[in-house]
Amino acid sequence: MITSGKIRFVLGISVFYFLLPDVSCSWNLTSLNIWDDVLIWRFAVWKNRAFLAIPRSTDEEKKAYRPTLVEVPWPELNSNLPISVANAAIVPFSKSGPSKRNYEALVSVTGLDTDARGRLWVLDAPEEYNRWPRIVIYDLKRNDRLVSSTELINVSAKRLKSLVIDPFEDQWGFRAYIADAGDETIIIYSLGQDKWWKLRMLHGPEIPRVQATDLAISRKNSILYMTGQNTHNLFSINLEKVRTDEIPWKESSGIQNITVTWLGKKLGLSTGLFCDLKDGLHYFMTSEKASVRWDTKFPLDAESHSVLMQNDNVPCITDYKMDARRNVWGLVNSECSDIMKKNIANKSILKFRTVNIVKYSFI
Repeated sequence: MITSGKIRFVLGISVFYFLLPDVSCSWNLTSLNIWDDVLIWRFAVWKNRAFLAIPRSTDEEKKAYRPTLVEVPWPELNSNLPISVANAAIVPFSKSGPSKRNYEALVSVTGLDTDARGRLWVLDAPEEYNRWPRIVIYDLKRNDRLVSSTELINVSAKRLKSLVIDPFEDQWGFRAYIADAGDETIIIYSLGQDKWWKLRMLHGPEIPRVQATDLAISRKNSILYMTGQNTHNLFSINLEKVRTDEIPWKESSGIQNITVTWLGKKLGLSTGLFCDLKDGLHYFMTSEKASVRWDTKFPLDAESHSVLMQNDNVPCITDYKMDARRNVWGLVNSECSDIMKKNIANKSILKFRTVNIVKYSFI
């Protein structure tokens, strides 16, 4: 619950931000050979279950095995009082079939999302392994049944760091957008058709090169937002056109073209991207260590931003999600710079791994 607010200076510009209570949670991961400050890149929430994407490197793999997809309890908030939980983690899906087709087959998970029918979509994008990236889907409503596993053949895993589900369900069901596929493209995967293809961003020479490490979808205006961690530029595309254009495949994956819109520059370099139910776009400013929200009804400038959190105990947020109670949560990590290059323990001790950014009804 928002209790008060004040003015803080970000990049020399005054921006209003809210003071939030210290509502947070953490988990005990040591039983799975995972240290407390490990990089948890993405997360997904379904009812009272949370799933954590923990990418791993080849150097780390040579030392000791640890899972790359972990399940932890998701706290139910029964009051406005601050809470802190420390529950043991488990490896999910280990009993849903032969082990080599499940968690042991997942090499390096870099993307997670859930659809409205209770399915968990997993992006497994290992670098420097003799394997293609894959999209693996589990049905959480049906005893975690393995629904599908699709290889993204001839797609480099190097920049595949994000997966989001389109909230619109067409005649074939749900589809996912996966980025960054390189060459200013992202990937679309349709579960009902069990097919995938590339979406190429078209623009004139005056538009900056499109980077798409982070993706977010507007639930009100059918817009997909895109940005990169090493760029100030923010882009968008119209999903209505993407959904209605003819799908460009024959026997294998094809390429669909779309004109991209350059929205302008963010307040700074960022990690994480999330669009709330009132079309506010959240991201974490790495230089100011602040979680900000842009009101997309207005131009992309400082006056249209609110700083929702700036806390010494939150050095980096790499992902955002909203739970069933319309609380927007941020996933806390120790460091934002070069975050995906090395997955090593940080000397600082994190007090919690998720933090409550804001409750939807107060936005």
